[in-house]
Amino acid sequence: VMLPATIFIGSTFPLAVHILVPNNETTGIGTALVYSWNTVGAIIGSLFAGFFLIPEFGFEGAIKFSVITNLVIALFTVLLVSSLPKKLSVLTSASILALVFLYNPIRPESVIMRTGFTLSYLNQPKELFYEVGRSSTVMMLAEDGYYYIRTNGLPEASIAAKGSPPIQDPEKWLTSLPVTAKPDAENMMVIGFGGGVALEGVPPSILEVDVIEIEREVINANRALKGMRNIDPLEDPRFNIIINDARNALKLTNKKYDIIVSQPSHPWTAGSSHLFTQEFLKESKSHLKEGGIFVQWMNSEFITVNLLKTLAATLFSEFKYLKLYHPASQVLMFLASNNPIDPEIIIEETGLPLINNSMHYSRIGINSTEDLLAAMAIDQKGLEIFSNNAPISTDNNNLMATQSRPYADGVMLPELLKLFEPYDPLLDKDSWIYRELGNVIDYGHLTRRLISMSQYERASKIAGTINDFSKQLEIYAHLLLTQGRFQESTDAFISSVEANNNNIQAKYHVASNYLGALNENTAPKEVLDIASSLTGPPAAVIEGWKLASNSNWSELVQLDRELAKTEITDAWYPDAARLRAEWRVNVSVDQEKYAYDALRLIDRAIILLPDQNLFLLRAMSSLILEDYDTFIESSRYVINQLEGSIDYALYEGYRIPIFEFQQMQSNLNSINDRINQDIDIVDKFKLNSVRNRLNYLNQKFREYIEVQNENTNQ
Repeated sequence: VMLPATIFIGSTFPLAVHILVPNNETTGIGTALVYSWNTVGAIIGSLFAGFFLIPEFGFEGAIKFSVITNLVIALFTVLLVSSLPKKLSVLTSASILALVFLYNPIRPESVIMRTGFTLSYLNQPKELFYEVGRSSTVMMLAEDGYYYIRTNGLPEASIAAKGSPPIQDPEKWLTSLPVTAKPDAENMMVIGFGGGVALEGVPPSILEVDVIEIEREVINANRALKGMRNIDPLEDPRFNIIINDARNALKLTNKKYDIIVSQPSHPWTAGSSHLFTQEFLKESKSHLKEGGIFVQWMNSEFITVNLLKTLAATLFSEFKYLKLYHPASQVLMFLASNNPIDPEIIIEETGLPLINNSMHYSRIGINSTEDLLAAMAIDQKGLEIFSNNAPISTDNNNLMATQSRPYADGVMLPELLKLFEPYDPLLDKDSWIYRELGNVIDYGHLTRRLISMSQYERASKIAGTINDFSKQLEIYAHLLLTQGRFQESTDAFISSVEANNNNIQAKYHVASNYLGALNENTAPKEVLDIASSLTGPPAAVIEGWKLASNSNWSELVQLDRELAKTEITDAWYPDAARLRAEWRVNVSVDQEKYAYDALRLIDRAIILLPDQNLFLLRAMSSLILEDYDTFIESSRYVINQLEGSIDYALYEGYRIPIFEFQQMQSNLNSINDRINQDIDIVDKFKLNSVRNRLNYLNQKFREYIEVQNENTNQ
């Protein structure tokens, strides 16, 4: 592809010399003159192209400008310099002029979309933004309820569409987690704007945030999402955006911060690799207040085990205290400080900062000490051993630049979990966790949290670490349930109750597995006995379940005060929240007030239990509020779950129980009845996308019914 261009460009130098040098006597002077101007032109051209031409007109505009410039020079040469016959000269000139007017290059997709690793999304995205900046190309794409920002083809962030339900979003932990370690923090620096997802996680208690972003077009790409995302950092007056390289930005200020969050993307790239060195950490430390927290992001896919050890050792070279958290998949974040880092103990002793902004932290999955313990991979003691004798990354020996994994083939989740195991304080019965917090840990909630993170083996080993036999059995019961071993799980919960009759969490799990039978008084005797021994909120949930199944909302209202006493870590919290939301959605007075309350209740519960019925309740409450974005996104989740169930039934030959299928049809009809109404939202693309998915799902339901009818007739 490049061979013709290379040949012709290469021929310009001897051609210029030939034109300028009339005889052999002036060859040296003429060649030197051409060479000098060629050098000057190369310098001016590179500056002009890099700082103006490409950022202003993009790759295709720059290519067109370059080609037309060369064609104009060729035309000049043909008309004024060459000695071609007149007819040939006219024909050549006409051809060149035609090319000038007709040449219209397309955007080089292979350049701007190129990435070293496979993405499991972006099948048929809609492009919302594309520009070529001074440091990178920037794109914003939309698909299936998310907006994706990419720089130089590499994925930067996934931004949930407006109305999306809360999810366990590790990027938001970057700015919330350090505040749990320093609840009195007031200001923060965040390095890297990206998609602004980390900025969505900044707690309300933070009064001022300086955001450093190297590429201005990244900010412009985010502006394209105005009115289309849940939280828009560009609309938040607390955020001050500084366009600069992070190291230069730090050198240009004397300002000090309570927290500095460093989240440079793709550590092998030129703009990021120098933000992982000892020199950068030293500069950052000089801008931290006394007791300040430095947060370092890393994705384990991009590094090797040795590089992870190097990163820890480099952090230790500048900070005395260090902890490593692993809130999701391959996402890692270090907390570093010169003061002890004890967010788990702070929360347990004071409740701060959660009690001041419970809804904020709840929406990102930080509800309790157990949530932080589940996310903590290695503590101070473990990291000292883990990083011992590891080389430090410096500006002169930048290991991150030379050894990181641009094909995202670094440390994956299974290897990561095995790597952390010897240093995991939850698996050490003598660790500070069991000395300081052992008597107050809710092992049921901790286990459910670990299960949601696919850390089954870790949960099982915790059961073998603790001495409380009843809690051990409770953990095993949860794990059996994930394997579909329903009866064995129930038996384990019953044994847990027998080991400790005060284990209310285990008692509720026994009862919750038989809610329908309890309503009809047909449950096994031991289940009836356990259920009848429950008092307070769990007993109210069981009673409320029967009232809700009969649509007895007036009596369910009477239980609300008791249901409200439920703690978010209780096993029955999602059920209590659902009951409290259901009567609020079905009242005939003050509908908007109660629908708003219902939505808040659901959003706290849904991150703990992403249940289809909770998503449907969320959709219905949002309709009352005329919040169509929330309705669309909640419906999307219901459709996804229904599609998964019906696909399994169709392709695996599974027959869905009649009651369950009737419930699925009811949920589908609830959305069908409302989705085609006149809905006014900014992003029409996502509305049409959900409608198309719904039509496809309706077709699958009809197909399933036909299959079942055929089987019945046979």
